[in-house]
This record gives sequence, structure tokens and C-alpha cells, in this order.
Amino acid sequence: MKRQQIVLISIGVVFLLLCLGVGFFLFSSISEKDEARESFESELDKMERIINAKVFPSVTNAVQVNRDEKAVAAWLEQVSDLFRRGEIASPVQTPSGFKQDLQSTVTRLAAHPGQNQGKIAAPNFYFGFDKYLGGSSELPPDTNVATRLSYQLAVIEKVCGELYEAGILEIKGVTREMFDTAVKNEEEEESRESRRNNRRNRRNRETAEADRAAQTEGLPAFAKKQAFGFEFIARPDALFKAMNRITRMTPYTTLTKVEFAASSDSLASYQQGLNENDERRKAEAAASENENPLAAQKPAEERRIIVTSPDLEPPLTVKLSVDVYTFEGV
Repeated sequence: MKRQQIVLISIGVVFLLLCLGVGFFLFSSISEKDEARESFESELDKMERIINAKVFPSVTNAVQVNRDEKAVAAWLEQVSDLFRRGEIASPVQTPSGFKQDLQSTVTRLAAHPGQNQGKIAAPNFYFGFDKYLGGSSELPPDTNVATRLSYQLAVIEKVCGELYEAGILEIKGVTREMFDTAVKNEEEEESRESRRNNRRNRRNRETAEADRAAQTEGLPAFAKKQAFGFEFIARPDALFKAMNRITRMTPYTTLTKVEFAASSDSLASYQQGLNENDERRKAEAAASENENPLAAQKPAEERRIIVTSPDLEPPLTVKLSVDVYTFEGV
């Protein structure tokens, strides 16, 4: 074969290989372009379906939402039932009806046995309602106030019952929120102006103040609380029992402050008794020495040991502050 033919054949082969390479790359580019176009069209179709879809959720989501609503409603019903079980019934009271209930309740609470002449409370102790008892003929200004006072009386009776069960010796003082004094002053002011408008304004103001106080104290809108204070005398074990019983009672109650101190200094009383005994012994020894100097002997030094016990210690004077919660609209 001639040299010229070999060169031509080699050039042809190289050209053919180049054509095949260019064709392969061209085919690959076209395939990738088609795949990219298909992917783009698929994503575009998805986006168009999302944009053109209805705002209302799918049937599956709607069924799930309905199921969740029923579950939440059942849970709220259970929670509301628990709250209602813990509430103290507060029926609507007339001023005269409250006065009758107050007298009977205070008489019953004061008749419990204790250390004050056999009673739990001193005579003329009215459990925080001195304004309406003790010879006073005053009545609550209206039915709303009488009902609120009746609720306070029920709470005080409940807490006192827990204290009595714990075994306190005497109750010395009871304090409550004195809202009825402010109400009376407002009633007197209303008599000088239009009663109807002022009463409506007062109710709106009380509601706003209650909501503001609840928000300030971090309470939800449906929760409210009232503060009560109890002062009593009890031994340490009775104090611990009383604290445990109050925190477990219904309605929901929390201890906010506890103060206690010994009602007397037992060591000081004991030392005073020892000093009086020493003086008496010295006087007896001096009298014996004067009567018979030879028989007089120097008394041996006495060794003293102080033995104490919680049962022998004087009782404690205790001041408890509690918050009682109510839940409305739950």
C-alpha cells in the first residue's frame, strides 16, 4: 500500500473518532437538557398546584382537627369538673341570712374544746367578723356583699376545721380581706349621685381592678385569690400537722408566710426555779447552823443536768398567711 493511502486512511480514522466523540457529547448534552426540562416542568407543575389549591385544608387534616377538638373538649370538661369539686359552694345570701349564718357558725367554731378556759377561743372572739357581731346591728350593704362575705366565712370555717383536727391549743386571731368597708363607703357616695350609673361604673371598675391585679400577680384571667391570716397557739407537732392539712385541703390553698415563736422562755423559767431553790437551801442551812453549830455540814456540790423534750417545751405562737384560689369560667 502506498504511503499516501496510509496517511489518508489515518486521517480518516482520526476524523471519524473525532466525529464520534462530538456526537457522543452532543447526545449527552441533549439528554441532560431533556432531563432538566422534565424536572423543571415537574416542579413548575407542583408549584402551580400549590398556588391554585384551595386554602381549606385537606380532608385528612380536617378529620384530624375535629378529632383533636373533641379530645381537648373532653379534657377541659374533666379539668372543669375537678375545679368544681374543689370549690366551696357559695349560694346567694341576703344580708339578714348572712347575719344568721355568721352567728351560728361563730358559736359553733368557738365551742370547740381548747386551753382557754376549756374553749378553743377566748370569749367574744368573732373570727374576723367583729364588724357584724358583738352587739353590732350592722348588716352587709347588699346581697352581692353578703354572698362574698358568706364565701369568706366558709373558707375560715374550713381552715379552722383543719387547725382543730391538727390539735392546736387556742386560736388567737383571724384576718380576711376587708372589701366590705370599701363597698360601704362607695354606697354612701352613690347616694349623692345617680345610683344606677355609679353602680354600673363600680362593677366595671371592680372587674378591671381584679383583672389588673390578676395580670400583675401572674395569674390567668379565670383565677382569683383571697388572702387570710390565722394566729394560734400550738405545739410543734400540731403546727406541722396543720401546715400539711391546709396545703392538702380544698379549695386550692397555699401557705404564703409562716411565723412562730415560743410563748415563753423555758430555760429562763427553769433557771429562775433553780435560783429560788438555791436561796431556800441557803436559808435552811443558815437556820440549822444557828440552832446546832456542831451538826452543820457543808453541803456537797450539786451537779445539774438540764433535760428537755418537745412535750415539755412551751407551745408556739404561730401566724399563718394563706391564699385561697377560686376559678371562674373554667
